[in-house]
Amino acid sequence: MPAPLRRTTTGPAASAGASRRSVLTGLAGAAVVLPAVGGCSGGDPARTAPTPADPRPPGSAGEQDGSAPGADGDLVTTVVADLAAARALAERTVRRHPGLRSSLRPVAGLHTTHLDLLGGAPADDAPRDDSPVPPGAGAALLGVRRGEERLVRRLTTWAVAAESGELAQALAAMAAGTAQRLAVLPATPPRGGAA
Repeated sequence: MPAPLRRTTTGPAASAGASRRSVLTGLAGAAVVLPAVGGCSGGDPARTAPTPADPRPPGSAGEQDGSAPGADGDLVTTVVADLAAARALAERTVRRHPGLRSSLRPVAGLHTTHLDLLGGAPADDAPRDDSPVPPGAGAALLGVRRGEERLVRRLTTWAVAAESGELAQALAAMAAGTAQRLAVLPATPPRGGAA
């Protein structure tokens, strides 16, 4: 039987400085997103989100008549680029600081899952962010945390801006998942993570 949950004042969430407002906002967002993720949309279960090639919901007029994708096509391209950049930063940070592997591999894995949902990583000719990773593990981890915080804000904004309800739901779920992963990401490197 799992140990009961209890309030603590130490650990990753406390050291990350999560405010009551951010926790409540995340919970409220999860309350909206979880029913959508659970399949309550009534859509085709084989198609959970639009792909970059076809960002419209199944059965939409544009899909039926073969017209060009709407504004969501550009939005998906932007989202894919940001997710790929966030994943690349986490991977570069792990290469530079192997002691952060256990903290950052789940972050990179989450972004890979999100990219797969949207049709995969951008083409090789897409602009890349190859900014250097700071030499100190603490500074590098802080850089990843800041990037993840920015990504959560952008995914939330994009979820509101999406024309397709299914894309909006997918982006909101991605924002919630990224926020959840960020909540358990340590604020400081684990012992031995100063490589």
